[in-house]
Amino acid sequence: MLRAFVGLLCLAWMAGIGGSFAADAPSHRYSVAVIIGNKTYQGRIPEVAYAHRDADAMKAYLTQVLGYREGNIIDLRDATKAELEAAFGNAYSHEGKVWRFMRPGRSHVTVFYSGHGVPGLKDKRGYILPVNADPNTPEINGYPVDLLYKNLAALEAESVTVYLDACFSGESDQGMLIRSASPVYVQSKMPETKGGLTVLTAASANQVASWDEENKHGLFTWHLLRALQGEADQEPFGDGDGRVTVAETKAYLDEEMTYVARRRFGRVQNASVQGTGDELLGVVTSTPSAPPAAEQPKVAALAPSFDVSDLDQTMVVAGARVNVRSGPGTEFEKVATLDGGADIEVTGKVEGKNWYRVALAGGGSGYVFGTLLSDRAPAPAQPVVGTFPATLSPGDSFKDCDVCPEMVVVPAGTFLMGSPSYEKGRNAKREGPVHRVRIERPFAIGKFEVTKAEYAEFVTTTGYSGGSSCKTTDGTGKWEDRSGRSWHDPGYRQSDREPVVCVSWQDASAYLEWLSRKTGKTYRLPSEAEWEYAARAGTTTARSWGEAADLACRFANVHDQTSASTNNFSHSAHECDDGFPQTAPVGSYSPNAFGLHDMIGNVGEYVEDCWTESYTGAPADGSARLDGDCTKRIIRASSWSKSPAFARSAGRAGADSADRYDNDGFRVALPLD
Repeated sequence: MLRAFVGLLCLAWMAGIGGSFAADAPSHRYSVAVIIGNKTYQGRIPEVAYAHRDADAMKAYLTQVLGYREGNIIDLRDATKAELEAAFGNAYSHEGKVWRFMRPGRSHVTVFYSGHGVPGLKDKRGYILPVNADPNTPEINGYPVDLLYKNLAALEAESVTVYLDACFSGESDQGMLIRSASPVYVQSKMPETKGGLTVLTAASANQVASWDEENKHGLFTWHLLRALQGEADQEPFGDGDGRVTVAETKAYLDEEMTYVARRRFGRVQNASVQGTGDELLGVVTSTPSAPPAAEQPKVAALAPSFDVSDLDQTMVVAGARVNVRSGPGTEFEKVATLDGGADIEVTGKVEGKNWYRVALAGGGSGYVFGTLLSDRAPAPAQPVVGTFPATLSPGDSFKDCDVCPEMVVVPAGTFLMGSPSYEKGRNAKREGPVHRVRIERPFAIGKFEVTKAEYAEFVTTTGYSGGSSCKTTDGTGKWEDRSGRSWHDPGYRQSDREPVVCVSWQDASAYLEWLSRKTGKTYRLPSEAEWEYAARAGTTTARSWGEAADLACRFANVHDQTSASTNNFSHSAHECDDGFPQTAPVGSYSPNAFGLHDMIGNVGEYVEDCWTESYTGAPADGSARLDGDCTKRIIRASSWSKSPAFARSAGRAGADSADRYDNDGFRVALPLD
């Protein structure tokens, strides 16, 4: 039976309060959490000043008090709609990151969100507001609360706990988010819960919850965490049995939080509950004899933030005697020592650092520098000498040489390739039929498109002739093969950090042969299926950031108003301004959920596949399709010169394998076998 505890925290703040559960508390070894702090919004939307602190405190509570493993926490700050959909799924599938991380029937799930929420002016639904969204059109770019409930209810979880830190009236401490609207008029109708969900609401739809500027957290959450750790279990709120229920928590909030809101801020703020009052929310080690002082929270000061990728392997202590630290660095406190040759359970790797998280014998975890651990020897007859790098995990990045492209590990998975019939701008023949593809193994793909500097190293080293002509428009809108144009000079100014253009599929293949020889690895172009899988990054919307084309300028270099004012193209432009009339330096825009930049826009990207007009007969295993017209190759990613209809995850085109265009380049891929 799915049990979910859902809190709607209206502009709330979190205070760090610690403690530990009794021995009979649920095990959280396999529990999964999503922690979201949306503080800084685009445009005129006021920031949620304490959202990041809220998220930090909830993360500390989950790890230090409940025992959640850091590698099982999906930590998002200033999340976009694409990132929310990647975590929770969308209207078509609930199989987002939470679904992938959890173990059916064994995982508890906690979701915390601190940030703005708004009502839909048309449908009156409550929406979580991504940082790149317009509060006036949440039906297009918001994340519906009822969809969150639905997707979480579909998980085969042991329990689900959700705290949504948002008001849904469209009002905030700093005024209305929605232009020319009153709070009464835009009051949202929050969804009723079904399927065992218990909803704890900090304030009603037309109320604004309060910030506590003294503690720099939210009033509701400060009291919530104090309640969960025992204060709600004491008289007059609870029965002192060491179990904190929904009814006890509500009683505490009604008495303590509501009074403080009225006395300190002159506001009415009432908590409400949907669901069963005897559902368990917290367990305490013993009933406190007196409530802890508000100015002395029990959770230790939060360490500097870092991300950890989950691992599950045994390694060997390589040093004679190795220190274990409380965090990934020598500045952290020493918490244990390990003897050389001892087996140690490695539970995670810190992203961007050569530090590993290890399980300690007495419980808890610590961190060991990577060179002090080695892979476990397979057998005494085959002794292992020296140390070895850990297996790469999804999200890890690496470079095989100084002049090599930076690579990102993409996880295995399945997705629907192509565009559905209702997608605006789709080419029905080229982008159908929609078919399921399974990427069986993780692979690496370029974090960025191959740059001019990276390609120049290849040309300088090999003496490769990159041609002396290129198809360009020279701003006229008419494509012609012009002599004197090349990757070195495409007819517009480029820096070394911009993607190389005026290269053909054959030129890209020559570069990959050189890179493979240089590194001893088999670099190649991605297959078309791998490319679309990486571009979607777990989303099913037209673009990785959502459906709206005109939000592109935050995420991509497209044919925008700057381009339209420079280039005489006849087709339409995006109604936004990305600041570049042609190519932009790689990484200038926000990455997708896989950490990849410019998967849409900047330049079109060659893939390995031969040209086919449709997906009829396409392989389902993610491999390249080589049964088409191989004198032509497929190009993905749109570019700085294409119309909004092309700038979609499913958009595809083709070109002769020997042709060079000033808006096309490539990205590299690498198997991890």
